[in-house]
Order: sequence, then structure tokens, then C-alpha cells
Amino acid sequence: MAKKNVKQEFQPSPDVSRIIPLASGKWAYLMNHKGKTLHLKRDTQEFVDACIENDEKMSGKIIKDLEKLGWTDVIEKINATERAEYR
Repeated sequence: MAKKNVKQEFQPSPDVSRIIPLASGKWAYLMNHKGKTLHLKRDTQEFVDACIENDEKMSGKIIKDLEKLGWTDVIEKINATERAEYR
């Protein structure tokens, strides 16, 4: 017999952007791998950490969205953070 009220895992649409810039690019909504929307300031380490975590779980989708937005400064911070973690 099938279980009732079992939640399915969130399946994000592949063609939807996971990052929505706000307020001239200073803030952004970031949809995480569970479908929850985070409201974060773009120039914080918290935003960078959220991007790293979700990019790993979404097979590079976050980095692609950052590239489309032209947010190379965030990509550089992500790369610097990842290099520092490997040391």
C-alpha cells in the first residue's frame, strides 16, 4: 500500500533563473536547492557561501546564472573561497 502524505523532493525547473537581482544589484533573491528563497546582500560572504553550496547541489546552475548577470566579482569571491578551503 502506498504511503500517504509523503512529500516529493523539490525538482527545480531547468529553465528558471535561481538568482533574481534587486535594488540595483545590491540585494538578490537566491532560490536554494530545496526551493526556499533566500534574501541576501550580494557583497556578503553569506551570499557567496549560499552560492557555493547551491551550485554544488544544482550542477553548476548558480555559476551560469551569475555569468548571465555579469556578476564576475561574485564568481571571483567564490573561486577565492574555494581555493582557501583547499589549503
